[in-house]
Amino acid sequence: MNQLTNHAFIFYFGELKRLTEDEETGPDTSTKTTLTQIRIGFGVEGRIKSWIALRGSINENVLLNDKSVKASGSSSVDQTLPDTTNVSAGLSLHFNAFKLDGSFATTGGTLNASNIMSRVGMIYSY
Repeated sequence: MNQLTNHAFIFYFGELKRLTEDEETGPDTSTKTTLTQIRIGFGVEGRIKSWIALRGSINENVLLNDKSVKASGSSSVDQTLPDTTNVSAGLSLHFNAFKLDGSFATTGGTLNASNIMSRVGMIYSY
């Protein structure tokens, strides 16, 4: 996280995810699924007034976004998953010791305005 001004900062991240799942599908059969992804993202948050802050971020699976499925007794099936870009926006309302925070994001690459403020959190500092 880097501070741009006294009231704004930029944040960024990189993530390597490797997930392996073994599933027994029958008495002598099993399936092994491996997912490998590299996700990067960045965003910015800034205070507009003393009582409200806005933020926006974007992240995407890049470079590695692969899925491999291997059933027992057969060769593995490898596929490259499509790159997925996710865009999020949010706001925080500050009322003395209370902070109300809400956000909305794209779902599967489609912005859905019906889920505005669907993720809401509240903080009380004492």
